[in-house]
Amino acid sequence: QLFEHHNQNASTRLIIDYRGLIKISIQLLGLNI
Repeated sequence: QLFEHHNQNASTRLIIDYRGLIKISIQLLGLNI
């Protein structure tokens, strides 16, 4: 159960990082346009 909870936290962190990368990409595209 502890391992499962840790796994869930890791995936949540990955999703947050992914969203952060999308935001950065959008900002970079905005600068290039």
